[in-house]
Amino acid sequence: MRFANGVDVIVHRAVPGGVDQYGDPIPGTVTTHVLAGVALAPRTGGGFGDVDSRSRAGVVVGLTMYAAHDADIRPTDRVEIDGELWEVDGEPGRWASPFTGRLHGCQVALKRAEG
Repeated sequence: MRFANGVDVIVHRAVPGGVDQYGDPIPGTVTTHVLAGVALAPRTGGGFGDVDSRSRAGVVVGLTMYAAHDADIRPTDRVEIDGELWEVDGEPGRWASPFTGRLHGCQVALKRAEG
């Protein structure tokens, strides 16, 4: 599913570095790729709340991203939308029609703390 008036987002994926032949750590890297034509909607309801600690007071905001069933997105990825990074909140949900078996889409919960 690619939406005709959807937006393009950049997926950031951390790749662990491991260790070299001497057992010394090798730094990890971050790869990026584009998911084209996704839809975004505000997310409300459970799981959100205030971020409150001695040094910080804020609120967690969320979006739901709708993409193709085979979208390359993982729970450990971050998604860049209009220059802001969002965390994937849980496992992406992929669904198919119970009547035809047709693969319809992927729903991804995104979150970001503000403040």
